Amino acid sequence: MSESDKPASKTERKRRTLSEALTARHKTSEAPHARASEKPVILVIEDNTDVQIILTAQLDYYGFKVVCKSDGPSGLEWLEKNKADLVILDLMLPGMSGFVIAQHIREKYSPSQLPILMLSALGVEASDRVRGLEAGANDIMAKPYKAEELIARIRILLKVTHTTQEAESITSTLSRYMSSVLRAQAKIDPNMLMRRQYRHAVVMFADLRGFTHMASHQSPEKMLSVLDDFFEAMMRVVDEYGGIVFDLIGDEFLAAFNVPYDVPVPSYLAVQAALQMQRLFDKLRVTWLKEGVKVGLGIGIHQGEVVLGHVGSEKLMRYTVMGNVVNIAHRLVDLASDGEIIVSKDLHDALNVSPEQLPFTPMPEVRIKGLSEPMQLYKLVTTSERPTGKLGAE
Repeated sequence: MSESDKPASKTERKRRTLSEALTARHKTSEAPHARASEKPVILVIEDNTDVQIILTAQLDYYGFKVVCKSDGPSGLEWLEKNKADLVILDLMLPGMSGFVIAQHIREKYSPSQLPILMLSALGVEASDRVRGLEAGANDIMAKPYKAEELIARIRILLKVTHTTQEAESITSTLSRYMSSVLRAQAKIDPNMLMRRQYRHAVVMFADLRGFTHMASHQSPEKMLSVLDDFFEAMMRVVDEYGGIVFDLIGDEFLAAFNVPYDVPVPSYLAVQAALQMQRLFDKLRVTWLKEGVKVGLGIGIHQGEVVLGHVGSEKLMRYTVMGNVVNIAHRLVDLASDGEIIVSKDLHDALNVSPEQLPFTPMPEVRIKGLSEPMQLYKLVTTSERPTGKLGAE
């Protein structure tokens, strides 16, 4: 009996049934399928059969070819003999975890050659996000996810891959993706990127509010356009105030001030940058609102000792800031609603300015995961009118 004559398995029949139902549900909408010859190949490494079925149906409808494997060894074995355009990798797998699988993939493929989107049923804690990025993931999403956001993130990763030269060196990668300040400093001190050093830094996270809702109501093309405009404008502000953007992660970015060299009053520069970002964001949102896009901006800032330097292996390195200060700054941005800048007491005290100059208000003490004592925080709400109302942290 030939392969085509063999009866389909129960799992395969469920996949086909769900795929056909999903297609029928959307039959009146504009068909998103690419021609079969152009379908990007996505390798899904996921041990849950039901999740495999759902992912296959969703991805197939949006024009992707899907290959499912239930564990790390079988997924890695498939990659040895076949080519994928992107890997969707479950974090919790039997035997070999998603972290370990990502590290194995990075031994052969760079992030621009084969992007990895990691899925976590435990949520996306800051520590897991950092560990996942260090293992080689390009992006991390929590389960359960919204299909529209998943597809949008996949398209973003594929767009970056297609516009980045394969097998480019670490140096050329840095020159393309790191800030102009860092590139200029690296030219003066070529060994800077190879050193690890302890620095007192001011760490900032800026995050789009309403991103998930936007993902479910806008086309992927519109979402990419919004993200491009957002990152371009915000990174320019950070650059102007002497900061450096180290990571773009989904709809947020990580920046730091006072690295790799000293700058005057970095805490004040970071807050002024945050204020200018909120002002510029208000101008961007005027255009976006006319196009039906409703998003906001929250910012969190903390300061303290960080490790600055490269992390990874010979085949994959990131030049970034690491440490508990980074994790806490990420917790703070999670608390910030649209139009808010939330800072730690350490940063607030370092500003040494009057309330008239920067009208911060104290917040009730907050328990931050990983800290034994509650933390005193301060909030600065931008005074410009928000035509969309407040969008809370997602």
